[in-house]
Amino acid sequence: MSTPFYKKLSRRRLFKYGAAGLTGLGAYRGLRAVGTADDSSKLEHEPTDMGGVKIELPPYLLLSPTKLGGGTHAVNLQTMKQVAWISYWNYGDTCPISHHLCAYPADDEKDPLNGFEFINSSQGSENVLMYGIPTRIKEMGLLDPVYGQGNQLYRVRYDGKSGQMELMENVAETTGIGLGVHTTVFPDASGFSLDFSPYSFGVRSLDDFDGSPPPPAACVVSRLLITSAWT
Repeated sequence: MSTPFYKKLSRRRLFKYGAAGLTGLGAYRGLRAVGTADDSSKLEHEPTDMGGVKIELPPYLLLSPTKLGGGTHAVNLQTMKQVAWISYWNYGDTCPISHHLCAYPADDEKDPLNGFEFINSSQGSENVLMYGIPTRIKEMGLLDPVYGQGNQLYRVRYDGKSGQMELMENVAETTGIGLGVHTTVFPDASGFSLDFSPYSFGVRSLDDFDGSPPPPAACVVSRLLITSAWT
């Protein structure tokens, strides 16, 4: 059996190892100093003021869907704080994917913090599995009808006095039209339009918001290509 390495060490060998290490360290520092000196002569240093990076924004509201979070929230861009939020899980939707949204003007036509309404489309069903997230949501039956099928269309109101969002209507349920993709408010804010695929297009008027389902003819303008609908 060979002699262990630590028994082979002697003072002379330790001295040699230490001297070699110090020599290498000195050479490294010397080369580093030379390189630094050469590089510094080629660099131009400019003063940096990072104070201008932060810009104070007006008290605008950012209305944003939470996608797989299953809801929507509003953030005050000036205070950088959340004003209110809504979760469609609390209203029986077992698999909400908050998708697109559009907001109407403020109730008083001045400040949305005093109150406003918005339309929020949502998707569900097996769309929640598209990212490969490990979950037993399908095995637990949470993708079953009616809400689990997705393609809901929620009308939500923000109450400035209570500071809360409340679900006013599921347009997909009251009209039978569950177009769960793009939404936009009419220029005169008298209603909104929506679509589900390149072959579907629908509108909804504010006159229909009386709690009773309007006739389908009042909601659907045509079923054709979106590109043709705008021309």
